[in-house]
Amino acid sequence: MSAGRSDPLQRPYITTSPLYGWGHPECVTHGDSHYWGVWWGELPFEVYKEKTGRFMSEYGFQSYPMMSTIRQFCPEDQLSIDSPTLRNHQKHGRGREIIDKAMRQYYGFDSKSLSLENYTYVSQLLQAWGVGYGILQHIMQQPHCMGTLYWQLNDCWPVASWSSIDYYGNWKALHYRAQSLYADNVDTNYWQQYYSVYPKDRQYSDPKYTVSQAWESDGTLVVTLKAETDLYDIYIETVPHINGHFTSNFIDLKAGEKLRTRFIPADPKADVGSVKTKVKTLNEIYFYRGK
Repeated sequence: MSAGRSDPLQRPYITTSPLYGWGHPECVTHGDSHYWGVWWGELPFEVYKEKTGRFMSEYGFQSYPMMSTIRQFCPEDQLSIDSPTLRNHQKHGRGREIIDKAMRQYYGFDSKSLSLENYTYVSQLLQAWGVGYGILQHIMQQPHCMGTLYWQLNDCWPVASWSSIDYYGNWKALHYRAQSLYADNVDTNYWQQYYSVYPKDRQYSDPKYTVSQAWESDGTLVVTLKAETDLYDIYIETVPHINGHFTSNFIDLKAGEKLRTRFIPADPKADVGSVKTKVKTLNEIYFYRGK
């Protein structure tokens, strides 16, 4: 079909997406780019800085869903990263190995040393770290790069994948990171400083905090957490688990800082009137490792 028949204004358009594949040098100078040197090429996240195209319309990194999601499809006797059920929910032939390689580089963890719960949690932090770094580089290189769109938003079944929202509507760490980086008032100075030190090279103290919860007049659950020590990658979850997300989650707090976050259930009719909350931090894994 000619441009005139599809658009009377005769506006120019790109005939295909991507215009050039990620193995071609033109992918960073012409049209839109699907850059998969990170993940498929197993290159480090830092490559995003030099491989930034005019419009980054596809790139990403996998993570596993959280334990609360895994428990919704996985029998109790299959709760192992190498169980037949978990392997069946990882459809990429080298997905586990690619995640493990990057986890060692950025977080310093041997996956075999982590429980399944800790492994799935750190895999999400890793995904948020890597894809978030890519988003930041794309933002920093405007006007050369005028758009950034990671792969992918959500899942068609509960699985290890590139998504930022899992099959049941739970936000993964990446979705909270994307929310922050895509904000109109994003503080790029903060994020440049954040990415200047690998997670494995930070100092982690014994996690100390106070947490309280309350319900607003409309029944909305509100959680308030005050940090007594520096805390990293705070993850708050409802117990028993209810599918949904908090308005803020997977964040860092300095000692003395406070987080107030509201829970938004995936099902608006969900009863949150009697739930408790569970808090997890990256501090726990590093500080208590080997103790």
